[in-house]
Amino acid sequence: MAYATRNQVEQYLGVSYTSNTFPTSTAIEEWLDDIQVEIDNETKTSYDIITKSDVIIDISSDTTTTSAVSFDGTRFTQIPATADLIQLPDKDVVSLTTVEINRAAPQATPVWEQLNIGLGGDVRLHKNSIQILRSGIPVLRGTARFKVTYNVGNPELAPIAKWISIYKVALRVMMSQQVNNIAEGSQGPIRIGDISIDNNSGFSLDFIESTQRLLDREVDKLGTHNTYVI
Repeated sequence: MAYATRNQVEQYLGVSYTSNTFPTSTAIEEWLDDIQVEIDNETKTSYDIITKSDVIIDISSDTTTTSAVSFDGTRFTQIPATADLIQLPDKDVVSLTTVEINRAAPQATPVWEQLNIGLGGDVRLHKNSIQILRSGIPVLRGTARFKVTYNVGNPELAPIAKWISIYKVALRVMMSQQVNNIAEGSQGPIRIGDISIDNNSGFSLDFIESTQRLLDREVDKLGTHNTYVI
């Protein structure tokens, strides 16, 4: 889902767009979606809250950190001590929704039991891992040992992603309108340097440059060091 809406872009520009304008309202919404993907790819994370449902977690030495380990006679059972961790496959995990443990033997059909989440319960979120809070929860090594639903994202940085989206789409709108006006031969006077370029869309060079500066400022906050040149 895009980090900003067409209405927010229109409010910034002071112009409404429809299916009969250039660019169209649909084009603006598509640009917002494109920029959301671009931001996620550049920063290797998501600034929207996304639910990951029924994620299956295998248990091995790569997915568990244990402070005290004991095994039963089959060498399959690992009994976690309190504060042992089971790693989740994502970064920026903000909350756990459900955590289920497979009580069946390895290779058998899973038998899921839901665990209680939170202090005083069985497990809680610790950074990007599930922390075992109660002793005596047997964790069998093997495939499909936990099934977890959780939320990922970065709500603190979401406003930055929103403004990057607004400014970048606004710049794309302004530039596309100028190109379209020039192609139609209806542009206003084109000047050079720091003198305003006015056209019948009402956007000046000063406004375009101001939007670029605002965009650069938000990008610096995000720490990506990208110029986002149109």
